[in-house]
Amino acid sequence: MSLVDLSPYTRARNTATNKYAADSAMRAYARLLSQQRGTRDMTSLKAKYAEATPRVISSYGQRNLVGPGISSGIYNRGLQEFATKQYSDANALQQRINDELQKLDLQQTQSRANWQSRLADIEMQKQAKIAQTAAELRRAKPLMGS
Repeated sequence: MSLVDLSPYTRARNTATNKYAADSAMRAYARLLSQQRGTRDMTSLKAKYAEATPRVISSYGQRNLVGPGISSGIYNRGLQEFATKQYSDANALQQRINDELQKLDLQQTQSRANWQSRLADIEMQKQAKIAQTAAELRRAKPLMGS
């Protein structure tokens, strides 16, 4: 027969573990959705620029800034600016995706640390209760008569 009821500590540990597992599953799903959203956004951005490229080039042709035997600094600079904007937009989007994934990873790390801390607190409370019961039994032993 146990003098100390440890079931509240077991329940608290199970509750903390179940909450951590549910939160982890939610964050894993959020990470998956974020990755999918990022992939869709990147595909959309690439398609947008692929569609715009012929229009940009033809706009210079309409102004006779490109063609056989024509070397135009305006055309070259315009294409360079277009490519730079494309690169910069893709880079900014990739950075946004990475930031979102890092945020989710940080939340997971913090959640794990909180869960481990909660389990350590529960274990400490359990050990304190056991020590308190042992001390009470030591004090009561002379009264019981050996």
